[in-house]
Amino acid sequence: MDQAPGRLLGLAAADLMRPQEAVRELRRAVRKLGFVGLRLVPWLWGLPAPDPAPPESVAPETTDRTA
Repeated sequence: MDQAPGRLLGLAAADLMRPQEAVRELRRAVRKLGFVGLRLVPWLWGLPAPDPAPPESVAPETTDRTA
């Protein structure tokens, strides 16, 4: 991502069966790695599709990229 700023955007992945760890991983990926979101693949865990709520309603502090 550093070699192509603005062209490549990173997405984190997390284990949905461990929601607290998933939130921590999302925060780490956004704050430290510069990723822009979380890729959810619930069918891998036999879960239904996620609620279409905007990500900032789940982890609002990750949307402030100035910190």
